[in-house]
Amino acid sequence: MKINKYTLLILAVVVVVNVKIGGAEDFKTTQGTINKTILSISENIDTLIFTVEKGQEAEAPKWADNIGEQWEGLVDIYEKHSSKVSHKSPQDDTILTNISAYLNQVTDLIETGKLKKTIPLFKKIKQLLGTMQRLPILMDFTGFRCKNCKIMKKRLKKISKDFEGKTQIIFINVNKEKKLVKKYKIILIPTLVFLNKNKKEVYRKVGVMEEKKIREKLEKLIKE
Repeated sequence: MKINKYTLLILAVVVVVNVKIGGAEDFKTTQGTINKTILSISENIDTLIFTVEKGQEAEAPKWADNIGEQWEGLVDIYEKHSSKVSHKSPQDDTILTNISAYLNQVTDLIETGKLKKTIPLFKKIKQLLGTMQRLPILMDFTGFRCKNCKIMKKRLKKISKDFEGKTQIIFINVNKEKKLVKKYKIILIPTLVFLNKNKKEVYRKVGVMEEKKIREKLEKLIKE
């Protein structure tokens, strides 16, 4: 990914503003910076995917560069201040490595003009970014031919707009994500699995769940 001087300047300002002299930044400020950057990267990923799917591929490399630049800035901030990040997961280092590897694959695909093949990689990156945020996660284990799955997906997409930046809602295709299906012992779909900020399961619902109850569960997890 190419990094222009303006991006470097912006990243430098962000670091200087958020980090006190000597690196004595409190973990709340560090965490806030990380979450905002992750959210911004996620939004750029959505824009890139939309651009490619609409056939406007000429604009895609620009968004890919933006994502790569933001990622490098995030890694720098995270590595310098990870000891101050609340609820640090031992898996975070693995996630950092995996996302970097995905971005390297993206670079190769863009250079060979295979932009549409970057979409699955960017979707994986977005899911991994969600696990780095210290936010509650709602996983929707779903499938293509399931009537109730379609009902829940539509409902959750509506809810996600109101909880953007506060929680992470992830759709998991049980036919493609066998490891997660095994890990969470999914038998029937749709199954909703709620994780708290420490990424521990606190509740699950098999079948259709009312919108009001989903909102109540998410609000409770956000406040914890």
